[in-house]
Amino acid sequence: MAARRKVLTLDSVNPRVKGSRLPTLGPLLERASQIQRQLAQGEEKPFREVAAICAYPELLHADSMPRDAKQRASRILPELHSSSAGT
Repeated sequence: MAARRKVLTLDSVNPRVKGSRLPTLGPLLERASQIQRQLAQGEEKPFREVAAICAYPELLHADSMPRDAKQRASRILPELHSSSAGT
């Protein structure tokens, strides 16, 4: 049986790919810590309401949903419907 040669090696990778860097997680982790502190202090965030509206958009018309949650979900929903998994 013939030996299989590697198709992808460091030499065959595009130099732009090799030179690319992932964004640092610093700002994201800092913001997550800030939100955790706010929640621990009793501040309310509309995460559940926004997620519920995104899952069931008819809730945009529900009087029981806070206005800020509806506004956030309204900005998110077009993005959810314009993309598909894996793209």
